[in-house]
Amino acid sequence: MATVTVVQTQANPYVSADAVDEKDLHIVSACCCASSALYMDCPDCIGCSGKGSLCCLEIDTCCKLGAPCLCCGCCGLKCITPTTCIKFQKQCCCFVNNFALPCDDEMPAMLACCCLACYPKCGCCTKQGELTGKPVTLIIVRQ
Repeated sequence: MATVTVVQTQANPYVSADAVDEKDLHIVSACCCASSALYMDCPDCIGCSGKGSLCCLEIDTCCKLGAPCLCCGCCGLKCITPTTCIKFQKQCCCFVNNFALPCDDEMPAMLACCCLACYPKCGCCTKQGELTGKPVTLIIVRQ
C-alpha cells in the first residue's frame, strides 16, 4: 500500500508560510477588513501566535508546539515588503482574529455573521479558502 505525504512548497502561492493558514479558517463573523474565525486544524491550533505589520515593520510571536524559534525566542521583528498599510492577526487555540487595511490576498474583504457568509460568496460554516476561491493546494507525493 502506498503512503501519501503532503509537501508544502514556496512555489505554491496558496500555502501560507506563517503560523496560521488563512485558507483553512472557518469564518464566524466578518465585516469588510476584519474577521473572526475558528481554526480547526489540530494539533496545529494548540498554542498562541500573532503577527502584525505597520507599513514595512513586522512583529511575529509564536508559542506553539514544534514551532521554530524566532530571533528573540518566541518574538521576532523584521523589515518586510508591505502588501498593505496595517495588518494584524492573533490566534489563541482555535480562535483567530484578522484585520487588514486595506484588504489584501491573505486577509480579503468578507461579510459574515453567525457563520453565515454573504460576501464574496454565500455559505454556511464555510472556510475562507472556499469563500475567496483560493483553496489550499497541496502537492501529494506517493512513496
